[in-house]
Amino acid sequence: MFLKDTFVTSKLALTSVQVFQFLTPLQVKRLIHCGKTVERRAHDILVIAGEPVLGIYVIGEGTVGVYPPGAQEPIVRLTSGQSFGEMSFIDATKASATIRVEEDGAKLMLVLHTDLATLIADDPAFGLAFYHGMSLTLSQNLRRTTSKITAEIRAGQQLLDELSSEGEGVAFDINLLPVDLNNHNQKVLATLEETVRLSQDLLAKCPEEALEVARLQSKIDEAKQHYLKFYPRLGRQMQRIAHFIANIETSLIHAGRD
Repeated sequence: MFLKDTFVTSKLALTSVQVFQFLTPLQVKRLIHCGKTVERRAHDILVIAGEPVLGIYVIGEGTVGVYPPGAQEPIVRLTSGQSFGEMSFIDATKASATIRVEEDGAKLMLVLHTDLATLIADDPAFGLAFYHGMSLTLSQNLRRTTSKITAEIRAGQQLLDELSSEGEGVAFDINLLPVDLNNHNQKVLATLEETVRLSQDLLAKCPEEALEVARLQSKIDEAKQHYLKFYPRLGRQMQRIAHFIANIETSLIHAGRD
């Protein structure tokens, strides 16, 4: 139990944890009595995206990373005095991200959702203090997320304004992913090469059309050079749009990471 772990009492007061900041000393003791000590090594997984969350985790020592599905790097790292799993207690949802220990020697306290529900049922004052802390925590998280998403939307609007003002007859599909764009690029170049080959066949079969074939090949080469010059810029535009969309998705995942 956390009550017997000196690192909690000497290094971490539970009232310094945002969600528990309004608990009285007696309520803290009850919470500690319910808590279970969790010790983990680097790369150990505490929460799996898409799976139920057992309870609220409070980090006593060490660092954990929050990994959205498919991410190789954490979108945020949590350390001593921080907690996670609160949202799942409120709305009973499954985890939106995987939470993994980043270094050896991590120590956490786990308060099972079922035990927390019992504490609240047995002591309405405990529930009032807990939900007061939760309301402030969620409010601050919402403010941060709203601020970030607003900034991303402004950046996206600026990007779209820049793209629309570039002119030069440039048109692109905003739904086209960079990988699809590359495939499309290869198909266009292959078509141009095939047209060149056909023009050479025409020249072989109809030598008298040499002048027209030469003009055709010149036009094809001009189109190819123009495309090769234009494509990198289009690719960069699509990468910027993809990055903008990814940032929005990251902000939303960060908001609901529990």
